[in-house]
Amino acid sequence: HRGSPRLTPLPPDVRMHAEWFYRLRPEAGGHTRAAGLQENRLGPEMDFALTETQEMYRRVARDFAERELAPQAAAVEEQGQFPWENVRKLAQGEYFGMAVALRYGGLGLGALTSAIILEEICRCCVNTGAILQGTMVCAHLLEKYALEPIRRDYLVPVARGQAVAAFAATEPQSGSDINSHTTAAVRDAKDYVLNGRKAFIGNAVEADFVVVLARTRTEGGHDGFTWVIVDRGTPGYSVGRREKTMGIRALSVAEVYFKNVRVPTSNVVGTEGQGLEILSNGLQWANIFLMTEAIGLAQAALEASIRYAKERRSFGVPISHHQAIQFMIADMATELEMCRMLSHKAAWLCDKGLPYDRYATMLKIAAPDMAMRLTNNAVQIHGAAGYCQDFPVERYMRQARLYSIGEGTSEMHRQALARLIFKEGA
Repeated sequence: HRGSPRLTPLPPDVRMHAEWFYRLRPEAGGHTRAAGLQENRLGPEMDFALTETQEMYRRVARDFAERELAPQAAAVEEQGQFPWENVRKLAQGEYFGMAVALRYGGLGLGALTSAIILEEICRCCVNTGAILQGTMVCAHLLEKYALEPIRRDYLVPVARGQAVAAFAATEPQSGSDINSHTTAAVRDAKDYVLNGRKAFIGNAVEADFVVVLARTRTEGGHDGFTWVIVDRGTPGYSVGRREKTMGIRALSVAEVYFKNVRVPTSNVVGTEGQGLEILSNGLQWANIFLMTEAIGLAQAALEASIRYAKERRSFGVPISHHQAIQFMIADMATELEMCRMLSHKAAWLCDKGLPYDRYATMLKIAAPDMAMRLTNNAVQIHGAAGYCQDFPVERYMRQARLYSIGEGTSEMHRQALARLIFKEGA
């Protein structure tokens, strides 16, 4: 278009910036290479590639999951029993300690590398990944907020895979409506006396300890809640019947009860009245990993659909040759990758110590819908076979339904994101 009379001349300020960017071209000497990264005057170029170390962990996790977890995944779901053998294998591979700091016996890998690993585990067995994720959330809360003696006492066994943990916030009559919660911890000398119950708690039956949100001020308010740790076997603590869930059936989900349970003040996580602040931070961190479960599950559904579409024939050709199937596969792959990138961005910001709540919330909104669409399409691509338990996609579809409900409904997160956008801008 050079010299075209239709082109409007650039305004002076835009022309100045255009000339400045022109000078940054490599042939103009505007780029330098340092530490293997392309740099210019604006700083390092954006790099979406995983590091060699992250790729190594991804390969190791994939090989482990395909070899040790995938062959039993269907049976684990069908039997609906806690997969102790899988948990022992995770412990041997130090997977429970991947996000725990080195000084507590963990690997200290950070959020992004841990998410990459968890996706590979959930791609092969989301039941096992869900058990791991629930314990990781509790470990994160303790490492970030608990006093040093508590960290040593609880994080070291978690990192070794010797303890399973449960995160207990939801109550039977209310989940997201925190101000309606009634579980209370009343101070009595050097202890709190805890009474109440929590509902739909993952890992409840097997948990060695439970991190519990309790009301410590009857008048309520944002400073009226506190987190406390309750050990398995503490007098007055009990677990109710196990729920029969639609999917992810090996993850034990149950109510937990507290009747005059005495909790030492040393078992407070953070400080008294810090409960809602910790809950907000914990949920954002948990969202990265809960949605990583959904991403791993969706990846498995996509791969199963591709395999089936190449094998199944209709009208004389594999159904992968039909445009309707091609469009579905293209959309599935696109949606999955968008959510994966959002997950990686949230985890990367977390590792950098930068605010990531906006992106973790976006992820919690986008990933459940993506997982449901992908698994639904996977069933559709399989046709009648997809409706049968001989193929894994009907299992994937049932399992995917959890993610728009768990750790805050999608509606609550949409509302929270909207408030954040109106406050901070788009």
